[in-house]
Amino acid sequence: MLISYNWLKDYVKVNSSTEELAHQLTMLGFADEGKDYQGEGISKVVTGKITEITKHPDADKLQICQLDVGDGEKLQIVTGAQNVKEGQTVPVALVGSHLPGGVKIKKGKLRGVPSLGMLCSGQELALDKKILPSNQQNGILILPSDLPLGQDIKEAYQLNDVVFDLDVTGNRPDCLNMVGIAREVASLTGEKLNLPTADIAEDSSEKTSDCIKVTVEDTELCPRYSARVVKGIKVQESPLWLQRKIQSLGMRPINNIVDITNFILLELGQPLHAFDLNQVAGREIIVRHAAKGEKIVTLDEQERVLSEEMLVIADKSRAVAVAGVMGGLNSEVEETTTDVLIEAANFSAVSVRRTSKALGLRSEASSRYEKGLDPNLIDLALDRAASLMAELGGGRILAGKIDIYPKVRQPHTLALNPERIRMLIGAPVADEEIVKILNGLEIKVQKEGENYQLTIPTFRQDLLREADIVEEIARIYGFANIPSARLSGAALPGGKTEFDRFTDKVREIMLSLGLNEAISYSFINSNWYDALRLSEDDSLRLSIPLANPLTEEQNVMRTTLVPGLLAAVATNLSRQVKDTALFEIGAVFLPESLPLSELPEEKLKLGAVLSSKAAKTLWGETAEADFFQLKGCLELLLEKLGVKNYRFVQDKAAYLHPGRTAVLYLNDEKAGLLGEVHPDTADSFEINQRVYIWEIDLNLLYQASDLLPVYNPLPKYPAINRDLALVAEEKTSAADITALIWQNGKKLLEDVVLFDVYQGDQVKAGCKSLAYSLTYRVADRTLTDEEVNQVQDKILAELQAKFGAELRG
Repeated sequence: MLISYNWLKDYVKVNSSTEELAHQLTMLGFADEGKDYQGEGISKVVTGKITEITKHPDADKLQICQLDVGDGEKLQIVTGAQNVKEGQTVPVALVGSHLPGGVKIKKGKLRGVPSLGMLCSGQELALDKKILPSNQQNGILILPSDLPLGQDIKEAYQLNDVVFDLDVTGNRPDCLNMVGIAREVASLTGEKLNLPTADIAEDSSEKTSDCIKVTVEDTELCPRYSARVVKGIKVQESPLWLQRKIQSLGMRPINNIVDITNFILLELGQPLHAFDLNQVAGREIIVRHAAKGEKIVTLDEQERVLSEEMLVIADKSRAVAVAGVMGGLNSEVEETTTDVLIEAANFSAVSVRRTSKALGLRSEASSRYEKGLDPNLIDLALDRAASLMAELGGGRILAGKIDIYPKVRQPHTLALNPERIRMLIGAPVADEEIVKILNGLEIKVQKEGENYQLTIPTFRQDLLREADIVEEIARIYGFANIPSARLSGAALPGGKTEFDRFTDKVREIMLSLGLNEAISYSFINSNWYDALRLSEDDSLRLSIPLANPLTEEQNVMRTTLVPGLLAAVATNLSRQVKDTALFEIGAVFLPESLPLSELPEEKLKLGAVLSSKAAKTLWGETAEADFFQLKGCLELLLEKLGVKNYRFVQDKAAYLHPGRTAVLYLNDEKAGLLGEVHPDTADSFEINQRVYIWEIDLNLLYQASDLLPVYNPLPKYPAINRDLALVAEEKTSAADITALIWQNGKKLLEDVVLFDVYQGDQVKAGCKSLAYSLTYRVADRTLTDEEVNQVQDKILAELQAKFGAELRG
């Protein structure tokens, strides 16, 4: 919200410097996000009148201007501007003057003709082009002809101002205007607040109700609608004071009628709209819902397609405005307008917010309506606008006004105990100070015994309970005036839970493996489920839709980490980063059913992804990463977490490559999936290399882990090592063979390692060779060859019986 320092002084006496005022406003809750010192860097620029223009003798695009800059001083300036004419008053930068940006004007010659200064455009005076009238956005700035000649431009054009950019919180729509901020300053300093007034001189010969009929079909979405009519106006350029006030707060002057509505919006915070009365068909205004597919061209010259939920202002034949958002082009005030209908209304905040978002159209009006406005603000705003239009447009105000206000909003009351106020604030605020602060905020206070009965004005919709009032008193009293005190009472030391420490351990291990941690949004694109090739009845598709998504790309809550990790790989590839290795610890949201009848189950998952180019970066290997390196990372994680009872079983998943997919079982419970991403899924994410991924239930991993270190003494007796080279059918799982070896040799076996898998000419078709290294050892004696041979023979017999495995010759 922009606030003008000079304009603020119209309503309250300000004794503070701009820096002090910025600090005071920040402490009141309106953070100063920056200041624009208008006119800064400008010196020796004055008003001057062009008395004569002649063509440059040696340049077709240059003109020689003779200027009167006051006190009989005449100047000759050569300019290339084409919008200057004799008799105009313009800004003149004299020789030795300075302009914003460090520009210094010197005496010079242009094509041999002396030029003693420069004529200035708005941009050269640091005026934003967008706030200049449309006819002055290019070329020299043309000033009002009645300005004194030779006057400093900062005084003449009212550039001696500072504009504050304040952060006004969403619960304070009453402060989205000059008067609201002035009220805050007055309450802090104790100065008198000078509210604007409206002197209405009505023409009793004609009534507003005789000229226009108003019907409100939905008083829930439009609680109040008021209107006045001003006839016989002349649409023209606004006076300089009005132009400069709205320009200082970032608005462009258009004409006196539209400028007045914008002035009231900035002054009081009440949006207004002016219709050309003669363009209102049937002389009737109807506040109704839009028809399905109804169209309107708004003032920004864009055609909008409306829906039935949207509220419009219509006449007998068409919509003339989108309620609370923007007026229609078909009824705007133009140069030929003579009669004006002024609309001042109050609309549902929710309705305006939804309409504005659906149309992608945000305006100064909608930004205020959507936060909730006081309907009782309308009276002053409407009368002040009518009074100014009569004054600046030469019109006459018709008697009376239309006012449809079925449910009048009344001030509400609160009871408050002063002792409780002091206790909650922690400062000895005197009763007189409390009353003074509340009165300064226009809250009426009546003493009833030991308590105060407060009457809250309707523009303070945020003051609903005791805590709100206490906060207001503390805010104005000054947080710096509240004495510091040590915390008292029992305090418990904070700390992490056992599961938090486990999660930290997982993160530490993953980082030690060379993977970087990724953090992705919990909101994902529902189209990603199609990219994962999920069937229509897949449980992962049962995701919670967001009622108000930030973007269409984030419209549901995720049920899996997989698409977020794949999107991260795709993003890296698009930036020429081909060696991606990431992990993520994040929640997924699994509803029982939709629509939601209870909160969804939140599961914490551990995901990891490797691109095929990651092997060299992580482990210095020349070959590309593959499924087994992904599986190896997972096995290392399980080992470091002390997980004993786990196994991998070949399986399939829609988004993973057939034949290169496995399920991880922990304590015989399915805990996650790992495998190579299916090529079609990779293509959908625009990934042009092989990618390997896993996703594991972190809670099941936690339950299966054992991080308590166990001491085992160093062995006293030597081990016996035996190798087994087996030939088994190709379909036989190496994991099943390993499990059977352990099962039959667990009393003597210390370790089993698969160190080679071979298929080729020396192994018959349909079979494979698996080579194992077996280590035998016990803690109480040295094993004999006979003991080991008995176990080895039993293992071979069981392998032959169950898998048909034989020793390789």
